Amino acid sequence: MTPSEVADLLSLSVELDRYSTADKMTREKVVAWAAVFAQEAPGMTFAEAQPLVIRFYGIAGESLTPFALIELWKDEKRMLPAQIAADVRVAKRLGLVSADHRARDPLPADAARRLADYRAGENASRPALEDGPNVSPLQLDVRRIP
Repeated sequence: MTPSEVADLLSLSVELDRYSTADKMTREKVVAWAAVFAQEAPGMTFAEAQPLVIRFYGIAGESLTPFALIELWKDEKRMLPAQIAADVRVAKRLGLVSADHRARDPLPADAARRLADYRAGENASRPALEDGPNVSPLQLDVRRIP
């Protein structure tokens, strides 16, 4: 997320937060929030974060923190650390992200979309268990030795 997008999120937050005032939105606060997002949630986009800010103030009675927003984002993606790490491993193997992408960082939006497309294509070519007996295309002939 760019610093100007973070500033837009903070502006929205200030308007929705009954405890906050416009004078609390400083350049330093924008830079600090942007740094937290860059380190803890580099894949979070403004389009994903804006509705989460609105939802947060609809259910919470406290002020928003960058970490609360990141937790909402992860919950929205239903991503547990083990799921994130598994997605990163597969994405690295497929070349969707660089080899130095940290296992705890969610995939960027484009890589996550391409991984989902890959998985949908892989699963479409395999018969589902509910479709009946799962017969392997490989013929295995096992004979008993007398």
